[in-house]
Amino acid sequence: MAATKKEIQHVALWKGLSIVSFVLLIATLLIVFLYKGRDIPVATVDGVKISQDQLYKALVDYEGPKILEKLILEDLIMKESKAAGVSVTESEFQASFDKVRTAYATEDEFLENLKKDGYTEQSLRTELRTQLYIRKLLEPRITVDDNEVKAHYAEHMSHDTAANTKSEAQVIAEIRDELVNKEILDLMEPWFEELRSRANIAVSLPGIQMISPKGGS
Repeated sequence: MAATKKEIQHVALWKGLSIVSFVLLIATLLIVFLYKGRDIPVATVDGVKISQDQLYKALVDYEGPKILEKLILEDLIMKESKAAGVSVTESEFQASFDKVRTAYATEDEFLENLKKDGYTEQSLRTELRTQLYIRKLLEPRITVDDNEVKAHYAEHMSHDTAANTKSEAQVIAEIRDELVNKEILDLMEPWFEELRSRANIAVSLPGIQMISPKGGS
């Protein structure tokens, strides 16, 4: 889903784990927890049982650290937003969502491309809202040089004839936005480490450790 990826990839938070796999994994883990101790096989292969404990261990080993990291970072981001007095209004969120939605000619095309990329409309909404919080928290740290914007504008206009249908102000705004996005990408990982280092994080679930265990383990 090229257009949607273009809009959201610059602040993509969760590398290597699609929203769909995340939701399916959480649902599976919940089922395993609910039936834990009942020793009900989840499958048999040539008469050999695969137990719920085997399934749980495999899920934890395979995606557990990524999911834990995602959940911890979500919590840290929201705590940081509250402490900084940062909020995302409904109009700001809707503008961000509409920017993705209007990249497609029809609703069916939009939904089909979401499905191909492992999203539902609701999961995309959740992702975009979190990304808006990240942008608001990190953008004050960023300065975009006007000369760099002008240089990109000149190059852009010489290669992209479609851009000529837009006003100069529109193109410059888009270029500035992309440069800010690039800076945010560069800042995110150090910022995540900063958030972790200031938090008291303890992992108590057996078999899982944080990917980057800062501020406790």
